[in-house]
Amino acid sequence: MPRFEYVHRAIPERSGVNPFTREPIVIPGRPERIKFFEVEQRGTSVLYASGEVGEAVSERRTEHPNEDEAFAEFATAVAKKRRAGFQSAGPVRVIEGGVSVRKGSALLLDEYFAAGDARFLDEVLCFDGAKKLASLAKPWFEDSRAFARRALLAYVADGCDRPGHKALVKRLFKLAESAKDHELMAEFMVAFDRWSRRPLRRVSWEWDAATRSARPVLGLTNDPTVRERLGKGANETEAQFTRVTRRYLTRRAFRYFRRIGYTNPALYRKAVLLALQQYRDEHLGTVGRLFSAWGLLHVLYGRSPVLVRHPKGVRLTPGRTLAELSPAPIFPKAWQGAFDDLFALLQCAKSRTVRQWSLSSLRDKYAAELSALNLRQVKELALSEHEEAQVLGVELFTRLPDLESVALSDWLELLGAQNLDLLSLVCERAASVVSGARLELPQCVELALSPAAPLASLGFSWLVDKPVATPAQLGSLLRLASAKVASVRAAAAEHIARQLRTLAFVQPVHVRELCDAAHVEVRGHGLAVAAERFGTDLPLWSALCESPYADVKSFVVGRAALFHAQPPETLAHVFGAVLCALSGAARDKRRVAQEIARRVASEPEQAPALLPLLRLTLASVHPSERSLSLAALARVTIRHEPLRALIAARFPELTISAQASE
Repeated sequence: MPRFEYVHRAIPERSGVNPFTREPIVIPGRPERIKFFEVEQRGTSVLYASGEVGEAVSERRTEHPNEDEAFAEFATAVAKKRRAGFQSAGPVRVIEGGVSVRKGSALLLDEYFAAGDARFLDEVLCFDGAKKLASLAKPWFEDSRAFARRALLAYVADGCDRPGHKALVKRLFKLAESAKDHELMAEFMVAFDRWSRRPLRRVSWEWDAATRSARPVLGLTNDPTVRERLGKGANETEAQFTRVTRRYLTRRAFRYFRRIGYTNPALYRKAVLLALQQYRDEHLGTVGRLFSAWGLLHVLYGRSPVLVRHPKGVRLTPGRTLAELSPAPIFPKAWQGAFDDLFALLQCAKSRTVRQWSLSSLRDKYAAELSALNLRQVKELALSEHEEAQVLGVELFTRLPDLESVALSDWLELLGAQNLDLLSLVCERAASVVSGARLELPQCVELALSPAAPLASLGFSWLVDKPVATPAQLGSLLRLASAKVASVRAAAAEHIARQLRTLAFVQPVHVRELCDAAHVEVRGHGLAVAAERFGTDLPLWSALCESPYADVKSFVVGRAALFHAQPPETLAHVFGAVLCALSGAARDKRRVAQEIARRVASEPEQAPALLPLLRLTLASVHPSERSLSLAALARVTIRHEPLRALIAARFPELTISAQASE
């Protein structure tokens, strides 16, 4: 995006005479000052920066509802500064994110070209020496090396609108036209169709008698950043192509193909297809860009009554809308018998406009051929990356016969479609046509893990009747604990729990995997199985103490009573593991402390093993919550005199008296 500068020339100091007193005076000078102005459009935003070089910079940003309005403001600001005498000074330097452009070298240009170096193209794009570039046109075009051809096509695809490149572009264009180089002329037509931007904005007001208010009338306006004609004194080697030249070259590029169309429709179609494949959505993203694409609109809609082909640009017929636009190529005979070409164009075109035209043409002219497509061709459409092809693929899939004989690999490929409409339809047909017995358990699991609800439900429905005979199959089934669809995940958790309760080869590690799941409803089933089938498996319960989930830790602590019958060392180990793993679960810590105190009261002989653990527990409980445990400990001390010395040694800060225990 451009930077503009206005130079206030320096005024030297000079001497003079006071006209009133006739005394000599010195008139002070003024140093040179350079004002700058930068503007850049980024999507729907326009960024500004202005000021004097070496002084404070003023920056601002404006937002607009669409790119056309943003471009209109950007272009108006550029035109205003040009009228004020500001001169172009290269790309922006102050606005954040501006890209600096280096100057190319004539020596490197010659060296890279002679050596066939891939850096040659970058050097050409950076170079702005008009005479040097003009002299390069003929040897570059006539060079038969693959390197030169690739660089030439890429250069034209860049847009042909760089400062100083006018002579090179004109000479290459004429050489390609004379040599009847269809491929290069196709690139020129695409590049020239991108040249003009006609922003859609308000051009007048219209009075609405019903609402008694004025409403804006929108229209396509000329790009104010480009001059209509080259004025006197302009430096032709630095200036851009004017609007007049741009319109001429755009029409002339299509004229090359139009002449072919009159004499050889088949060759015309072949040549034009090279261009249609090169248009991109960013080239035609707005109404102004689309209506500036003179060649494209003639190829696709040259005979449409919706459009008016005016020398200054295509316009919409008054009273008509773009929604009424339908395929009307300027040479309809060229597209007779072109089913294969249109079918391929629908899948490979990079522009939505071209793909939509191909789709409409296929529906209008080749309905019989579309109905005769086989599954492979329909699958290509359905799995295409473009929405237009997917839409046609969905339509054709609903009419395909004999789906019962379709290979399983084809079904699995269709079930991987990204289009949700197609995926829902495929799942519906697969549920009635495909037998789940054709799939292995891991394949069903992969389908059930899909984030798309129809596919996940289908995969799980095929999975529930499959037997689980090996640990490997059980491991695959356990992956459903992380299913992305909530309803499938809940049903899968119940199914897994049933398997874990009945299978003979289930190990605690399988149950722990369910208990460590990220979803609470899945963990609930896992904990229930752990309690039923592995209720006394100490390694499992110790491992569950390390869980990061509070519900799992609370469940483990709540089942501590089941371990009372175990030896003290084992009970102390389990409770110690719980306490080390607990983090912030105050309620569970209080329960642990109270349980240890009750155990000491009921079995005083276990006190030496349990008191260290109780001290550790009380240290991590809030002081105000220790009373119940300390009260129980005090009663034990009064009733069992031998424990007094032991408790005093473990809790030296605790003073216990008979009066306190009453």
